[in-house]
Amino acid sequence: ISVLNKNFNELEKQNIYRTLPKNMSDGLKSMSKYLQSKLKEDDELLIDYTHLLRSYRADKPPPPPYESVYRGDEQVFSAITSQVQQYYLKSGLDIIDEYHGEPPDHIGIELDFMSYLCRMEAKAWNNNDETEAQTYLDTEKLFLKDHILTWIFLLCEQLKKHSKTEFYKGLAISTENWVTFDNEQITIIQGFLKNIYCNTNNNLLI
Repeated sequence: ISVLNKNFNELEKQNIYRTLPKNMSDGLKSMSKYLQSKLKEDDELLIDYTHLLRSYRADKPPPPPYESVYRGDEQVFSAITSQVQQYYLKSGLDIIDEYHGEPPDHIGIELDFMSYLCRMEAKAWNNNDETEAQTYLDTEKLFLKDHILTWIFLLCEQLKKHSKTEFYKGLAISTENWVTFDNEQITIIQGFLKNIYCNTNNNLLI
């Protein structure tokens, strides 16, 4: 808890909350407020984490945090899991060793993959490699559409409903709003780039 508290205090010092959409900022503030209310270390947060995100019983709410489960498959490591894995492999990632055998469609791994794509996109822009940057941007958009957006709101609703702490309720609120915001920003950037290339091509034809 002390480490988490330190991280949230750093966010506040950098005025990060002011740069975010209100719902996302409110979720993060709720998490921070919970941490500040803990006068001493205890297992409450760990117990809530285990209950919400380490469950392996699809018949006992909340369901385990795997895309395949939330999209109706009766077991993990289904066709959906394989589809997610293909995205990782096409991007040059093999997550089996890194995540110690965790199924590739766990929400944490899917969001980590999005983080990786964003980092690689930023690196490409910094290197003035527009083609590679757009490739990563397009992959972000497709992965959101094909996978994350198909189930993350259901997951967040379950987290808000079954969480015993304000920390994980805040996490659910900030996560669902962040994904929505990210998807909107990608669409805006793609439209902006499309307009630039259309105008460039039209000027070349004149």
